[in-house]
Amino acid sequence: MTEQTAANSPLTAEAIESALTGYLSEKTRTEIEPGDDIFASGLVSSMFTHATGRPPGVDL
Repeated sequence: MTEQTAANSPLTAEAIESALTGYLSEKTRTEIEPGDDIFASGLVSSMFTHATGRPPGVDL
């Protein structure tokens, strides 16, 4: 976020929520509402899974 963008868009919980749900909706190509549990619904399995299928830093 640039200084100009930050000045025009105050950083509030609502602004973050809107940006995050918009980003997730775009990436999953599914309309996501703020109250949706995207993990319980199976829409996503983990936002923190490494290419190995394990969380980063976990060596088995």
